[in-house]
Amino acid sequence: RFGNAMKLDGTDDHAVVSNNIPAITANLTAEAWVKLSSNTADVNILSWGASSNGDNAQLRVNNQGKLVFGMNSYTGGISWTGFQSYKVINDNQWHHVAMVKTDTLYKLYIDGLYLASYIMPHLLSVNQFSIGSYISYGNHSQHFPGLIDEVRIWNVAKTQSELTTAMNIELAGTEQNLAAYYNFNHGVAGGTNTALTSLIDISTNGRNGLWENLALNGSSSNFVVGNNMTVSEITGNTTVLQGGMTQL
Repeated sequence: RFGNAMKLDGTDDHAVVSNNIPAITANLTAEAWVKLSSNTADVNILSWGASSNGDNAQLRVNNQGKLVFGMNSYTGGISWTGFQSYKVINDNQWHHVAMVKTDTLYKLYIDGLYLASYIMPHLLSVNQFSIGSYISYGNHSQHFPGLIDEVRIWNVAKTQSELTTAMNIELAGTEQNLAAYYNFNHGVAGGTNTALTSLIDISTNGRNGLWENLALNGSSSNFVVGNNMTVSEITGNTTVLQGGMTQL
């Protein structure tokens, strides 16, 4: 179903886009497939940050294995605010994760299930985007120790039906409102890929970046075989958390 994925070592592997980044727009969807066996600290799937201030936004897995989205807005005078799902995803299984933003309302989805929402009126000034790490002041930490595939950023708020319809298929890259698309279908899975240091945006927007610190050779820190399992929409309870913010 999917081709390659990227397996990150959780130590210092990450990708960064520093020019023409996929912006945090008024309406936004960020999604990816992830596989994580265990973690004892917060680890980032996707993050936005700034090279000159502490503003950042993070889609991450916390130390309990739960999906979290949150932000720091030093520019706007608002400290860390975040919310989490109740479902654990550090179970060594592939999971589709998504954050959907409609103005100041943010929602989290796992495997097509809408799990939680929160209102966050943060204003961010960011100029960097990272896959596999938390980025702030241009520095990377909280590295993801597992597999990531099919990273998609849209400048529209996707519906639950739209997410579940497309999450099990690859995109062409020309879809309407697609801001960036990283499918990692490059090189040879588990082979010598040391020349492939560029993060390639498959959309028409050219939001390319760089892989940093990867070995790009062998069964880890490299392109590997991706997710070939189809995950159906799961069912369960939804936790809706609509609240304010923590002021500095």
